Amino acid sequence: FCRKAKELWKTTYPNLPAGLFVFSQGWFHRFLSRHHVVLRFVTNTAQSLPDSYKEDILSWLRFNRRNRILTPLISSLLQASPSPLSLHYICNDNQVGIPEHRICNVDETPLPWEFLAGRTYDIQEARTIWSRSTQSGSEKRQCRLFLCIFTDGVPRVPLVLIFTATTGTKIREQESHLWDNRVHVEFLPTGWMNEALFNKFILQFLVSIFGDQRALFVFDRY
Repeated sequence: FCRKAKELWKTTYPNLPAGLFVFSQGWFHRFLSRHHVVLRFVTNTAQSLPDSYKEDILSWLRFNRRNRILTPLISSLLQASPSPLSLHYICNDNQVGIPEHRICNVDETPLPWEFLAGRTYDIQEARTIWSRSTQSGSEKRQCRLFLCIFTDGVPRVPLVLIFTATTGTKIREQESHLWDNRVHVEFLPTGWMNEALFNKFILQFLVSIFGDQRALFVFDRY
């Protein structure tokens, strides 16, 4: 703000001395108030909920309760008869349900090596608050982490790291021996999951686990 204000002063009043304009805290706060600019937390998506979000959540919970079979925590020999009203009874009573080890969720998130400031100035009513890096090529300084989590908490597939590169052949030759066997590395020009890689992930890791058995696979739309 200070640098831009002084630049505007010089271009607007070229015949006046630069020292005549003083960027004081009082002037700055009056400027923010006059233009409805406030200090906001950075977001990258609009923070608003759909009108039907409550019904959507309840519908999803009902679907889960109808189809999920809970993994028993104690031996069936020691387990007392469940109450007809208990969640465990409701889930297991449904013989067409899906056990926890065949329910999984996937999601993708950036894994940056450069962290931007958490807050910036923007218009008071703005719903999406963007922050710009001072350096170029920020996509080269982060990768994407793709996780697949099973409901029972058992890690059956490796996590996937996606880096921005055309092929990554040279990197594989030089560094693949250093990679942990619990991590699967991919290289894409875009640097994030696409349809082809998503299908490859399903065929390579999930089909061998699920086979022809019923499973619940939850993911965001790509």
